[in-house]
Amino acid sequence: MNTERFYQLIFSVGSAVVTALSPTLPYIMLCTAAVLMDCWTAWQLDKRVRKAYPEKTSKNSGKFKSSHFGSVLITLLQVYMLLIFAHFLHIYVTESLPFNALKLAAGLVIGWQLWSCLENISSCNGAKWAQILQQVMVDKTERHFDIDLSALRELSGRRPDHLGDGKGTPMNNGRPRPSTLMDIQSKPAARVVILGTAHGSNVPGKRSPDGKFREYRFSREVISALKPKLEAKGFTVFVDMPADEVPSPQAKELSLRCKYVNGICKTFGNDNCIYVSIHVNAAGSESKWLNASGFSVFVCNNCSAASKRLAQSLYAEAAARGLQGNRSVPTCRYWSANFYVLRNTDCPAVLTENLFMDNRADVELLSSDEGKAKVVDLHLQGILKFLKA
Repeated sequence: MNTERFYQLIFSVGSAVVTALSPTLPYIMLCTAAVLMDCWTAWQLDKRVRKAYPEKTSKNSGKFKSSHFGSVLITLLQVYMLLIFAHFLHIYVTESLPFNALKLAAGLVIGWQLWSCLENISSCNGAKWAQILQQVMVDKTERHFDIDLSALRELSGRRPDHLGDGKGTPMNNGRPRPSTLMDIQSKPAARVVILGTAHGSNVPGKRSPDGKFREYRFSREVISALKPKLEAKGFTVFVDMPADEVPSPQAKELSLRCKYVNGICKTFGNDNCIYVSIHVNAAGSESKWLNASGFSVFVCNNCSAASKRLAQSLYAEAAARGLQGNRSVPTCRYWSANFYVLRNTDCPAVLTENLFMDNRADVELLSSDEGKAKVVDLHLQGILKFLKA
């Protein structure tokens, strides 16, 4: 076969293929446009995420980048093969049926791509219409960029199973409620108080020697009373782990607490937030009654000046209520310790130890309505005076 006849054959075969597939060309063009639009909206999402999370993204992060162009070509080839198959299916199998397989396939592809486009443009987007779309769509920020947004999901009501209403039950039966990241990010700067609960009911110890007083319960009761009082003063208040049980092991629990706090700090600004973790002290292993008593407040080593001022404000309120106890108190009125939740949070942070659970007199006071009211009020007034300073 000479070269001329070979080219004639190729041209004839190509013409035949084009003629046979010509009915699919309009649908191929529409589906191609839909796939390319999905790529473009994905690129726009990539830009938004890099701007919102510069410290968590890099040139090599994310799904939507030039090195993934090959996957776009594969997607297009798959779409074309589907359309061609649907075309011949219609001609030889379903022509007598009241639907066109080619149009149906094209409609499914375009609908799928448009849905993906809407997910792209609504993810990491603070616009009102984007917030509405995110009620039913996937937020691709976390899925494609490996960014942990668990804390932000918690802010808007999407809590993991271990977080609940403070009564030992998961919120929404353990299922996350639809929300959007940018619904929280779009909020204006505010004075925010994050309250930290004590270790949960599933953590060994953390009780009085007779077992009647439980730290986890007292901490959550105080916070349940304190939170609405702060909100009534106009502050935005969050609680890190309100459920009775907390994740285990303890390293996971502490890490999740810090992620939660730092997510709020990123949203509202470090300088607009404070973290107050509320506990009860123990002088020994909680197996026998001891004599140490009184209130103390801790900051981390090398903490900020704001953390120190917050601690001093809280101690002053405790002392004003006669809760200073029988121990030697540092002249600075706070103690320093390398506690994980103080060391690894981004805003001013303190941890209060409200008397001793292995001191009979302290436990008797904390178990009374009067004692709980004193602890609630000292935190309320200490926080208010610090924030107004």
